[in-house]
Amino acid sequence: DLPEGLVVVKPPIKYLESLSLMASADGLLVIDAPAEKSVFLPSKLVDYVGAGRPIFGLTPPGAAATLINRLGGWVADPADLSATAEVTDAFLSSLRRSRENAAETWGIASIRKNYEAAHVAIEFGRILQELLA
Repeated sequence: DLPEGLVVVKPPIKYLESLSLMASADGLLVIDAPAEKSVFLPSKLVDYVGAGRPIFGLTPPGAAATLINRLGGWVADPADLSATAEVTDAFLSSLRRSRENAAETWGIASIRKNYEAAHVAIEFGRILQELLA
């Protein structure tokens, strides 16, 4: 059984409210379907990066797992139950230890910067220039 209040379930909310809730969360969870390799990068994960809160991914190897690892997060393949239990415990232990630093932005800044809208716009413009040259 989970401790009371560990997980909060909310009814559907508007997108901007979801961003606010992400930024105020102790930690954020990404769950992908079990597969040998995931080719998906959930848009929710990019929102999580912007929230600057610790991220735990239950995701097979692939784009999401790579990004979470590069940020310094926690990843377990959902097909590996013992790893899932071990990494869940490590994630929750880290959250308990870091509660006093909750106002600090989490994640490696140079990785987070790559997902900021301004950076993505510049990169998109560069690619367009390259294609049109």
